[in-house]
Amino acid sequence: MLYTYQGAAIPENWVHEWLVEMLTELLDAADAGNEPEEWKDCVPAAPPNLIRRRSVRDRRAALIAPLGALTVAERTALRDAIVAQNNIPAVLNGMTACPLVTAFPEAVRDPLVEYFKAGFNLLGSLEIRQNHYQAIFEVMPLPVCPFCGTEIMTIPPPLSEDEGAPNQDLDHYIPVSIYPLAGSNLHNLVPMGSTCNSRFKKAKDIIRKADGTLRAAFDPFGPAASVISLSGSEFPPAVDDPEAVWQVTLDGGDRADTWDAVWDIKRRLREDVISVRANRWLDRAVRVADRRGARPRNRAQLVQWVEDSLEDATEERYDVNGAAQVAFFEFLLERLNADGPEQDFELFLLGLFDTALAA
Repeated sequence: MLYTYQGAAIPENWVHEWLVEMLTELLDAADAGNEPEEWKDCVPAAPPNLIRRRSVRDRRAALIAPLGALTVAERTALRDAIVAQNNIPAVLNGMTACPLVTAFPEAVRDPLVEYFKAGFNLLGSLEIRQNHYQAIFEVMPLPVCPFCGTEIMTIPPPLSEDEGAPNQDLDHYIPVSIYPLAGSNLHNLVPMGSTCNSRFKKAKDIIRKADGTLRAAFDPFGPAASVISLSGSEFPPAVDDPEAVWQVTLDGGDRADTWDAVWDIKRRLREDVISVRANRWLDRAVRVADRRGARPRNRAQLVQWVEDSLEDATEERYDVNGAAQVAFFEFLLERLNADGPEQDFELFLLGLFDTALAA
């Protein structure tokens, strides 16, 4: 991720806690051989009035018989799974086992998925999802998707003048179809751009590789993010090659590897952003320097120009494609400082001013 939602105030997570409490009570009743509580006795006394919420009611009822048919050991394992799947920061570190839904007895798998999906839907009807997104939106440096840096995030009501403006996609970061017990947990609901969500993320398992081994992932509400580097790229293109060769790397270790594997970040940055915009960024930087009366004439002035351009880009780091632009000017500065005063790269940069300003 290019930035995280650290500091976002997550609204009271009471719907999730209520669902977990009811599920735990069903497990306890089955262990003791008792009848479960009636629905009217499960509903919180405080508003909102949930007595008529048939979706949750019916899906709770559908769990009673399957849970009662489990062995005590199977119910104990399910209790442990509730804790494990909702220990989100620990799960994302890649070292904590988190049971898949396929580890549950078959009779309870679909009922558990449907139960927590009903809870997720309840978050929308009670406007908790909207409040969750608004709290996150308020800590965004700019409304740009942190997973790709290329998509604008929509402004939610009441910040938007349009009362019917839709909220951004709130994705189950850990998929509800695989880890259903975290399906209504606000810590597992992450805003992201629609393309990142529907085209790339989908229902992929971010905490397990295809072979089933655990992997680490960025915590969207944690402190760690990644930085793009273009070090090692071949730019400008060689004389006999019409295109630059961009080498995109991401710091962040295993977490960055997961980010790239799930969202195809390096390819998207290389093909859709940098290869298309690099020359535009250079052209703008040339024209800005000309307007400032700071056209470089020697190596020292070239270095100062690239440093100034990097400073300008850094001010736009969180704008659309801003992180990639910062990486581009960092690469130019690295390359310029690595080459001797008579190297071709210096001549290339100086020549940009003749070409651009003559047009």
